Formats: sequence, structure tokens, C-alpha cells
Amino acid sequence: MKADELKEFLREKTIRWDMTPKSAREGIDGAKITSEEEFKRLEEKIEERVGVYFYIDVWDMKARFGVFENKKHGGTSRIIEDPDEIGITEDMLEKAVDDHGGAVNISGHYPINNKIKDRLKDFDLEEVEEKNDD
Repeated sequence: MKADELKEFLREKTIRWDMTPKSAREGIDGAKITSEEEFKRLEEKIEERVGVYFYIDVWDMKARFGVFENKKHGGTSRIIEDPDEIGITEDMLEKAVDDHGGAVNISGHYPINNKIKDRLKDFDLEEVEEKNDD
């Protein structure tokens, strides 16, 4: 996904600034369902996580900026191909990974930091968020 497509992609979505790759999976990954009540609780947990969050994907010694959409029945991950167009540099991505105890030689998904969050808000994502609240 190109940076200029990001606003349009987010237009009908709820941005979850509180969500991280770890919090999106807590209580869901590896859940064992042995009763109808447990199944309903799991469905509720999944519904609570519906929305999109931003993250950093580290793979093959490179930090990439991504957006993950949690849906009621699954999810979709997209990498922003040109994050510098919205003011997010590779150095910023690597710093956020480092801030969360990672490194570019440790593959995984990492949360964004406040500097990246502020940059995203400067990109007028709050305008999109306000429309989602209407």
C-alpha cells in the first residue's frame, strides 16, 4: 500500500491507538474452547479488538511500517511501501524497534513509539478518526 492510499483505507475503519501486536493476540492465541461459554467469551474478546493498528514488521534485517486490520473473522496486514511520504523514516522505525527491546536482526512485529504516533497524527489521521466517531 502506498502512503497516499492510507487515508482512504482508514476512512471506514476505527484506529486503535491503544493496540499493539502483542495486545491484539493476548487471550486469543492458543485459546482452548471446551464449552459454549468459552466460545462466546473468545468471540467477545475478538470483537473488542476490531479495528486497525500500526506496527513495525522486522524481517530480513529491515524494519517496515505496517498497518494491521483486525476483523471479526480474521485480519489483514499491509506494509506501507513509502512511509517517508508521511514523515516516517527508516531511522524512526529502527528506533521504535529498539525502544521495545528488539533489533533489526530479530524478526517480528513491534509496536510503534510516540514519535511515530505523533507523526501519524500530523498526517491528519485524526481527521479520519473523527469521521469514524460520527
